[in-house]
Amino acid sequence: MSQQQLQNGRDQVVGSAGFPVETIMTHVNPHEDELWAISMLREHGEEKYPGISEADITFSTTGNTTPDGKPVADWVAKKVLFVGTGGGHLDEHSKITGQGAVQGECTFSLVVKDLGIEDDPALRRILPCVKENDLHGSQGDMFSFSETVKKYYRQMPMAEAVEKLLEIVKVHYQDQV
Repeated sequence: MSQQQLQNGRDQVVGSAGFPVETIMTHVNPHEDELWAISMLREHGEEKYPGISEADITFSTTGNTTPDGKPVADWVAKKVLFVGTGGGHLDEHSKITGQGAVQGECTFSLVVKDLGIEDDPALRRILPCVKENDLHGSQGDMFSFSETVKKYYRQMPMAEAVEKLLEIVKVHYQDQV
């Protein structure tokens, strides 16, 4: 891997190998796909990312770059895993391929692939729905989970909303198991 790839924060090798995690960083007001991604990382990621099941969640406003502009590898050394932001291997907005955003993927689908849980029967119905909502919107249904997520952010502090929403995600997942 070239130094330039590390500088751009696009090294999939770091992600594919896994590393200890103390902090999950996502963007402000994470969407449905990031919530599902975080939930699956907590549920299935402990072997690949030791500590992730108890990792703190923090929020970034910088989009597809790290908060300080330094390479993702520098943040990995600090035990930070970027989810849906930061330009790392679990950010569908990053230009990992050098071709632009990862087409046809959402953060949740990247996590499912990264963890190797594509064959999880519970995800057969969940993943297509979440991916469709992320890529094409929730079709304006005021009772959809995507709309519920937005309502939670309007009603309470973001960190509290995320923890409550993760509980809802867990219930939906366990219902499919």
